[in-house]
Amino acid sequence: MTPMAEGRPQYKSHPLWEAAIRLAHDAYGLADAIRSADPDAAGEIRRVAVSVPARIAGALSAESSGEKESEAAGASAALVWLAARAERANAPQSEGLADRARQLSRGVGLALRGEDGPVC
Repeated sequence: MTPMAEGRPQYKSHPLWEAAIRLAHDAYGLADAIRSADPDAAGEIRRVAVSVPARIAGALSAESSGEKESEAAGASAALVWLAARAERANAPQSEGLADRARQLSRGVGLALRGEDGPVC
C-alpha cells in the first residue's frame, strides 16, 4: 500500500513524479502536433508518456528492491525511447523534450536505481 498524506499518495509529491507528469503533458502536446501526419507515432508517444509517471509511482511505492528496480528500469527505458522519438519528430513542441526526458532518465537512475552515473 502507498502511504497517504492528506488523502494523496506520497509519490505524487515526489519531484521525479512531478517532473514525469509535466513531461507527459508536453509529450501529449507533441503527439497532438504530429497526429495528422503520423497517427501511429502519436498514439505510441501518448502510451509511452503516460507509462513514465506510472512506472515512477510504482518504483516509489515498491515494497521490494526487485520491484523498485524493475519499475525504475521501465521508466528509464520509456524515457530513452521518448527522447529519441521527440528528436525525430522535428516539431516545435519537441523542442527541449528530448533533453528533459534524458535528464529525467538520469534522475530516475540516480534516485531510484542507485546508479553513480547517467542512465543514457
